[in-house]
Amino acid sequence: MERTTTSSDPLAAELPFPILCAAARRAAVIVVGGAGRDAAKQEAVRRSRLELEWTETRDGGTRLVEAVAARVRRGAATAIILVEGAMAHRHWTALVTAARLAGTPVAYAKRGGSTQILRALADIERRLAEQRVGAA
Repeated sequence: MERTTTSSDPLAAELPFPILCAAARRAAVIVVGGAGRDAAKQEAVRRSRLELEWTETRDGGTRLVEAVAARVRRGAATAIILVEGAMAHRHWTALVTAARLAGTPVAYAKRGGSTQILRALADIERRLAEQRVGAA
């Protein structure tokens, strides 16, 4: 697992994902699949102003996926983003099942480009906002 962090951007007046940013202070936003070192993904991280935890699965990654699923079941993840084009179906199934059991939002980022990661983050932000409205 690799944590990718952004520095704060003094020119940006507001956070693009305020609800998700607040929730991410308590538990990680985990991206599973792909590689966190890719320049496009670094751009998504910079633009989101979130700390994302990347778990690469290109070399099988069964133990890593099992560890992420266990964390999700324990409630130690704010949300997970699955890079569908970079992971085995058995990994995808284990993570979606864990997220459903824990009530953790899951979003999908096809091949994991920066636009797809940002869309997934926007989807999670929307769902968290809907949960707030439903709880009120």
